[in-house]
Formats: sequence, C-alpha cells, structure tokens
Amino acid sequence: DKLSPKNLDKFIGESLDRPLKVAWKNVYGKELIKFINSCKVVLNLHYSELLNTESRIYEVLGSGGFCLSEPISYPELFLDGVHFKVESEEGLFREAIKYATLKTKEAETMAYEGYSHVHNRFEINKVLNQLVERIIKL
Repeated sequence: DKLSPKNLDKFIGESLDRPLKVAWKNVYGKELIKFINSCKVVLNLHYSELLNTESRIYEVLGSGGFCLSEPISYPELFLDGVHFKVESEEGLFREAIKYATLKTKEAETMAYEGYSHVHNRFEINKVLNQLVERIIKL
C-alpha cells in the first residue's frame, strides 16, 4: 500500500517503535501559521501516487517550519538537506522522530534556510516580474 492520508494510521503503527503525536488539521490563514509553528516536524505526504510539489511546502517553509517530505515533482525548487528533507515512504516516520528529538539543530537550520529561500525566491514582486517577462517574450 502507498502511504497516504487514507492509511496513515496503519503506517504509523507498523513503522514506529514509540508513539508519535500526529495531527490532521483543516486550518487556513493565521491559524495555519500558528499550527505549523506549533509542530516540530510537518510531513508532506502526497495524496496520490503521483509526484507533486504541494503548496504545503511553500506554506511550511514560508512560516518557518521544518518540512519532511516524500520526493517532490520539481526537486530543483527546494534543495534536499538545505531547505527541507526528503525521505522515502519507508523511512518517513523514523526520520520524523529523529528530527523531532535528536536532530533538532539540523531541523532548525533547514527551517531557517527554507524560510529565507521562500521569502527571497518567491517574493511576490519577483514572481510577478518573471511572469511579465515571460508574457513579453511570447
């Protein structure tokens, strides 16, 4: 079975030697930022088997959180081990525990680098200027 929100409980039970507090929240705006900032690790799981680069990654990094993700569709946007951490499905939960308990400095450094990267590279004026430049070239 593919790891997904639908079968997360099964994977947690099979993958971990110790309990892990997992929360699914439907929050937006300021509440989303508060939730992200309350987490030690935010997991980015794909809903389907297709690779994706979810907006969740931008939201987590832009809020200053640490993101542990399955492989993404555009790995050139965020550098593994610099802006966030990529892990295969099989090791995702073990790595989440390590980053939450043992590798906290490493997670904090990646969260800071991810935050800086999102705010520098995807700043709205830069993105809009790039869009205008592309349109002019058409």
